[in-house]
Amino acid sequence: SYINNPVFTWYMWYDTFITTLILTIFFGLIIAFFATQNTGSVSLNLLTYSFSVPIYVVVAGALLVGLLFSWLVIMAKSISTGFAM
Repeated sequence: SYINNPVFTWYMWYDTFITTLILTIFFGLIIAFFATQNTGSVSLNLLTYSFSVPIYVVVAGALLVGLLFSWLVIMAKSISTGFAM
């Protein structure tokens, strides 16, 4: 079978790696462009504290919080599925 061929396996790994690398660079360029276009400051108030940060930091922070929350939900579901077996 050609799937057990080490050359084919290496090629599939390399193909996946290159695709991931290209997509990472592409999205990195989009984020860099967004960050350079949104450098204006916004004021964040948290209880008695006040912070002045660029808009892109607020957007990136919201994205990271959303990714973290999604990861936690997926991990909780994965753990509960493991206990159900």
